[in-house]
Amino acid sequence: MFPYKSLIEIDKKRKRALYLQISDCFVGLIKKGVIPPTTALPGSREMAKILSVNRQTVVASYDELESQGWVEVIPKRGTFVKEELPIITQRKLKKIRNRDRFPHINLYQNALIIDAKSNCKLVIDRGTADDRLAPIDSISRAYRSALKSCQRSRYLSNIDIFKLDRSEEIVSNYLNRTRGLRCTRENIILTQGSQMGIYLAAKTLILKNDSVIVGETSYKGADDVFKSIGTKLIEAKVDKHGLDINQVESICKRRNIKCVYVTPHHHLPTTVTLSAGRRMKLLQLASIYDFYIIEDDYDFDYHYKSSPLLPLASSDEEGRVIYVGSMSKNLAPGIRFGYMVANPELIIELKRLRMMIDRYGDLVIERAITSMIHEGEIERHLRKCLKIYRERRDYFCGLLNEKLGDFVHFEIPQGGLAVWCEFVDDIDLRSVTKKAIEKGLFISEGSIYSPQKKNLNATRMGFASLNFGEMEEAVGILQGCI
Repeated sequence: MFPYKSLIEIDKKRKRALYLQISDCFVGLIKKGVIPPTTALPGSREMAKILSVNRQTVVASYDELESQGWVEVIPKRGTFVKEELPIITQRKLKKIRNRDRFPHINLYQNALIIDAKSNCKLVIDRGTADDRLAPIDSISRAYRSALKSCQRSRYLSNIDIFKLDRSEEIVSNYLNRTRGLRCTRENIILTQGSQMGIYLAAKTLILKNDSVIVGETSYKGADDVFKSIGTKLIEAKVDKHGLDINQVESICKRRNIKCVYVTPHHHLPTTVTLSAGRRMKLLQLASIYDFYIIEDDYDFDYHYKSSPLLPLASSDEEGRVIYVGSMSKNLAPGIRFGYMVANPELIIELKRLRMMIDRYGDLVIERAITSMIHEGEIERHLRKCLKIYRERRDYFCGLLNEKLGDFVHFEIPQGGLAVWCEFVDDIDLRSVTKKAIEKGLFISEGSIYSPQKKNLNATRMGFASLNFGEMEEAVGILQGCI
């Protein structure tokens, strides 16, 4: 009998649910090749007896593994580790070439990035949180407390961005607990949102004429940063399983790639999740072809069906992943608080670059938000929002089916704050959105998401910032325009 009892460690004192602790252990053993593909797992009753837990805990753990794509259930036979998952530790990886880990920072003329705004009273945005739900009272109390504390300690004048602070420690503990990372405060730099994180990572890692792989549909804010450096953007296909990693491999065989930008949790804009197998292979390719991965995990906390796949950074053994995240989706777009996770050497370079564009950051808001994280305020707020946004997603998708079902195709997203809608060929989306603006409704016409020289006739429609009444009015206007 395989020694599951000694290899699967659970701690009932931890805040993380027992079934997730068990599934986390299984994922780790599968990644390391300890449990190889096609292995039959013990039945739920037998495993419950081995681990001394309730059978329903094991059932929930197996369901979690199945939902994340690690195992498959074969009727009348049992639960088996999936055969197609690549196990990166089963073969020796050979580095093809050596390159400087941290190129000299060069600053280039930046393109002006302008986001068009509208005076429309009703807006279907691209997927932002509803600022009306922000815990304003809690933020106000935390801010006042942080301001007084900083003043008493002379922290507002004795500023040293390179001196590690309690804030970095709180963020690292939070990410370790919620995302399975293994970072310390030396791995953390705080930012004013994901966009700053992407900019810092790109400017530190990438030089003019370097090649970067992005999805053929991608986040324009990141693409603009890369273009401002003079980067050569190479597009890879995106399908229902996320970025096509086989095509990434094909590109790497032909070209020298410096970095891959990816939004694996919910691809921006299409909302699809990068599968577990593709995640493992992308990490494998990063080692073989010596490139970095910028992982933009902009909405990790919003997943409605099961617990989300852990970030690429949680499986990174070589320090190749630069993990970028933000609290703006959790609180409100105007509350700028983000973070980056990377190896300590790179963090020093990132801090040096940040001082060129943002000398000290917003020290008080950093203290305020991290105190809310430490006190559990953020996670309590997220649990409330998750329920509300799930209801809004279901209602919005119901309206789309009822009123626009003959004109749009979409999949109900398993997480995130937006729906990816593809319009039928005989509907001109640009014409529809122009008419909608005339009637007081702003909606993106989608061109910012289309690949080069191609019109997808599709757009990203955010549901989180609209209540039921606003949804009905917005979808009604669209129906009238079509």
